[in-house]
Amino acid sequence: MRTVLVSDLLLIAGNRSFRVQAVGFFILGVITSIAIGNSPIIVAFPTLIMPLSSLQLLMYADGRKDWEGFRLVLPLTRHAVVAGRYATLAVVVVATLVLGIAIYGVACLLAPLLTGIVRLAPASPAPFDGTILLAVFAACCLLLSFVLSVVLPLFMRMGALKVPPLVVAIPILVVMLAFYAAMPYLREWMALLTDPSQTILFSGIALAVALGLYAVSAAVSMKLYLTRDF
Repeated sequence: MRTVLVSDLLLIAGNRSFRVQAVGFFILGVITSIAIGNSPIIVAFPTLIMPLSSLQLLMYADGRKDWEGFRLVLPLTRHAVVAGRYATLAVVVVATLVLGIAIYGVACLLAPLLTGIVRLAPASPAPFDGTILLAVFAACCLLLSFVLSVVLPLFMRMGALKVPPLVVAIPILVVMLAFYAAMPYLREWMALLTDPSQTILFSGIALAVALGLYAVSAAVSMKLYLTRDF
């Protein structure tokens, strides 16, 4: 697993477009955060997008020149390949969370200095709010866990180049439709976040569900990958 994890992370870190994306997210994120009044929701900006772009980078790298088949000639088990890929994406999620927190933190520090942007904000800059930040991260983890848990088994069973792009978009569409359906209840749910204890409780539940779903998906992917022919 460690070999796959290290090689995956080196591939991501060595990708120029990924580094440019990270820098772009940081700069635009800080400006956007100040412009909207320093809301912790800005953390979702990189956390929801970059892990999915990393997945695309990794899976299409696997599909080129039959690397997946050749990799199994190395002293690696199929279990290690699947576990390493799931571990890689978990690390990317944590890394993008750190990036999101950095964006939010820097924006909170710079807001008093950038008065020109602050005047355009719809509300006065809010102070750093760690409790709401936890809730945003938990929500991002839950959404990402659902999308990755659906898509990864398909990639592991069929290979990245054989999975139609529309199939990858389906779980994202489901998330969007669920969010639209929940819109009438968002005000009541957001009211619960005014109580820090409730916020921490719901965030913990969301993280537990996300981890459980991700673990189940990993088990399914392992079974599917063991039966795949190259």
